[in-house]
Amino acid sequence: MSWKYIVILILAFFLVGILSMVYVAHRQTNEMIDDNYYDKELAYQGVIDAKKKYARFK
Repeated sequence: MSWKYIVILILAFFLVGILSMVYVAHRQTNEMIDDNYYDKELAYQGVIDAKKKYARFK
């Protein structure tokens, strides 16, 4: 096999890989799953703090 065909195959595989990543990224949504995500994060911060306090007593 000539080096020209190897270069063409490498570029073709690269192009197919890039196009497949673009396709997968385009199918995903960027919408928020929950409207009050900030309030839930603040509540979960309490869980994280409780785990840290508990870890000190182990």
